[in-house]
Amino acid sequence: MLTRTSRFNRTPARSSENTSPSAAPTEAPAKVELCGSVRAALAEVGREPNKALGQHFLAQPAIARKIASVANVTGKHTVEIGPGLGALTQFLLDAQGLWLIELDHVLANRLQRLLRDFRHVAIVQADALAIDWRKFLRDKAPVTVVGNLPYNVATPLLSSLLEVPDCLERVVAMVQHEVAERLHAEPRTASYSALSVLTQAVATVRKAFGVAPGAFVPSPKVHSQVVVLEPAPERVAQIADWNVFRRLVRTVFRQRRKQLRNSLTQVVTDPAEILRLAGVEPTCRPEELGVDEFCQLANVIVEYARTS
Repeated sequence: MLTRTSRFNRTPARSSENTSPSAAPTEAPAKVELCGSVRAALAEVGREPNKALGQHFLAQPAIARKIASVANVTGKHTVEIGPGLGALTQFLLDAQGLWLIELDHVLANRLQRLLRDFRHVAIVQADALAIDWRKFLRDKAPVTVVGNLPYNVATPLLSSLLEVPDCLERVVAMVQHEVAERLHAEPRTASYSALSVLTQAVATVRKAFGVAPGAFVPSPKVHSQVVVLEPAPERVAQIADWNVFRRLVRTVFRQRRKQLRNSLTQVVTDPAEILRLAGVEPTCRPEELGVDEFCQLANVIVEYARTS
């Protein structure tokens, strides 16, 4: 479970003097029960779920085990975002190195205490949205990122992770069903959005399985979906300038019903010529273009700026 703050303090699971997991597997027991009962675990630390922070704790071990199976972290460097009470964490302990990014200092301290004998685990107390992911992951890559993401930060968090696809092996995330639909959406559908294009431009997207509200404490009002994002280097290589591509996509989707010959005026000075060179009909709307067509359009903008 992830909530938000600006604090960033790394706290190793075993020693306050060691800031990263040992490269060698731990000699501690391979499994530990971190969260048998959500209510009991919260009572242990004198807490209640904080709705303002978007806290919904996974309460069904079978689902946590299924997420871990999809992530397949055995022997791999792994980052879990928002471990909360450790419902999923307890099934990730066979990773080679495991970094747990938890905002809530009370829950982070609880994990530190319970995992103190696992030398390959490090607790990072931080706002995941404030992390420089390239800096954080570069000495660990490729990394599998796993998390039960709060609904209110899932989109910007996934977007920031996908800025560094070369550092990732895969991302396995529980998100709101609506977000999963947008990640996976195809052109000319209601869910197709800037998030769809920016995600599919650098990764393949697969919906693993759905999760009902009753799997959480407290129960959210919406259904959740576990999604798997796997970087696609061949797609990344097609984009001449990621910053131009991202700006183009986000700008035109802010006015998704406008024709490109109109919405592109906020990006380039000569939309008609850009569209002609890209082979895109001026009357097309953003929701009608596929990812490859957006790549072509962005690359034409880059080349046009270089030669003009």
